[in-house]
Amino acid sequence: SLAVQASENSNQKVPHERATITHTVGFRNADRPAVIIDAEFLWWYGEISNLSYAIKREVRLTGSETAPTQTAIVPIRKEEFDWDWNPGVRIGLGVITSLDGWDVYANWTYYHTSERESETLAPVDAVARGTPGTQMFTSPWFIQPNSQAYNAISARWGLDFNRVDLELGRNFWVSDELSVRPMAGVTGFWADLDFKVHANRLQMIGIGASTERSDFNQDSWGAGLLAGLSSAWHLTRHFSLYGDLEMALTYGKQSIKRNASINTVDQLGNPTLQYATTLRDDRYYLQPFIDLGMGIRFENTFDSVRAMLDAGWEFHSLLKFNQLFRGTRGRLSENDNSITHSDYPSTNGNLSLSGFVLKGRLEF
Repeated sequence: SLAVQASENSNQKVPHERATITHTVGFRNADRPAVIIDAEFLWWYGEISNLSYAIKREVRLTGSETAPTQTAIVPIRKEEFDWDWNPGVRIGLGVITSLDGWDVYANWTYYHTSERESETLAPVDAVARGTPGTQMFTSPWFIQPNSQAYNAISARWGLDFNRVDLELGRNFWVSDELSVRPMAGVTGFWADLDFKVHANRLQMIGIGASTERSDFNQDSWGAGLLAGLSSAWHLTRHFSLYGDLEMALTYGKQSIKRNASINTVDQLGNPTLQYATTLRDDRYYLQPFIDLGMGIRFENTFDSVRAMLDAGWEFHSLLKFNQLFRGTRGRLSENDNSITHSDYPSTNGNLSLSGFVLKGRLEF
């Protein structure tokens, strides 16, 4: 009967319909994987926080009513580096597979920067030490931090930075004019940070000459996981605005070393303080990365080649990358030559790399 037939039809399994997939963006070859090649020129501004190399101090009246001529040496300014722009490079290679348009992509980034600073003040004698307006330098990076006063100080820092990313992603359309590329992968980096501070003062009446220096080196490496999302907002057939967000967390090691020395003589040229020491610290740690980018893109397809040209801005932050140690205090008195009274905590400064990016890419 019709009722029985309708019941039988309702019990029949309906074949599963294949879901409509999001279409991939970019060049795909039906016979083989498509190749990705890109090269980028970086013009970046490198900066490390908590790396002030000296403190300028000045003799000032204390304002005491009982001792109106009483003076104190007070801090008035931190001496910082004037950060500058330097070039870098990024090279990438990958393939777009025939498996739903998944892509496998790897790139290597290299950046180097270095800066030098020097400051000089008028030499200070014993009388000037108590004269309001007299200025001098101290530094927390020396064996006896912020103890010896100097009229000349110089500093240098340098960074070599390398990073390699390996990503698995898929670039696809989510609307007529918007495409996204989620990705995940692994990342690794290695970096060499050098930092040097040198200071000296001339022999003056009532004050002996002194020379002090500290040379730091921080070697860092790590490997870990990476994830991110790229988007392109297509304004026309050829032009689009793009935005990138990536985050990574690596586990690795830092080896930090400081070679420091001091050489102080009295007014007759007799040594009063002469020694050198090496301080080391090796630590395993987690290194967080935050990466942001935004810019404008031009693209066009020529036969079987897709070409793109990007111009944008990137920002990269390595949180608490700077683990160089500086002292908290120096000698307890002028007659105390011990160096055991200072702690040496890590500075916990961030490394920031940001600037312009010019990128060319071919897919074929």
